Amino acid sequence: MNKKIQINKYRALFPKQIKVRITPFEGSGFGARILNFKGSITEGNTFSELIFMINDCVRTILEVPNHLLDSMPEYITTKELSQKFTNI
Repeated sequence: MNKKIQINKYRALFPKQIKVRITPFEGSGFGARILNFKGSITEGNTFSELIFMINDCVRTILEVPNHLLDSMPEYITTKELSQKFTNI
């Protein structure tokens, strides 16, 4: 299977949007449940790291091969949400 076909195959698995429940930890850091995928949780020391880890978690759940990771969608947050959690 050529790379373009593989990329399209895996991209089709990604939900258009994901729903995430974010919990600030006491002291520092954040946890997140990715509601689109039952039982999926991740955490990060900063909000930026949490967003990175959420994307990593989704890619892991979907079993995206390492050589295709750079071609996969990336979930981002709104500016307002980012500001809210960055100022905690």
